[in-house]
Amino acid sequence: MFRSRNFVLIPLVALLLSGCSKGPSDRVVLADFLANQNEVDLAFFGLNSWERLNGFTQDNNKYVVEGVFYIKAEMDYSDAMEYAYRIGGTLGTLQVNALAQNIGPWEEGDVVPMPTRATFVDSEQGWIAIDYELIQ
Repeated sequence: MFRSRNFVLIPLVALLLSGCSKGPSDRVVLADFLANQNEVDLAFFGLNSWERLNGFTQDNNKYVVEGVFYIKAEMDYSDAMEYAYRIGGTLGTLQVNALAQNIGPWEEGDVVPMPTRATFVDSEQGWIAIDYELIQ
């Protein structure tokens, strides 16, 4: 009886552990996403949550993570435009307009989904993002 239980348990544990070792963790994805946001975006959007949808190996040392960042608007579109102009001039307003084209108009408190594909490379320092893109 004891032997048959180990026969099932050992491969199951090995399978679970092998599935956990591939690709960056959600914690790494979130930390990298937040570290790479510009000052304008961080001023009027906060990260509400993250949902991983898919992940797969690409080439030898790359891993692609697909998921959705849910961001919460801290101010509405018109306030964001005013703020962006104050801190970044015309360039700031162009950033807000580009964001509005990707996610649509928003009001304060709206939670907006941002479907994203991120490519990470496995380096000596761990997983490092080399590309982010919005996906449809």
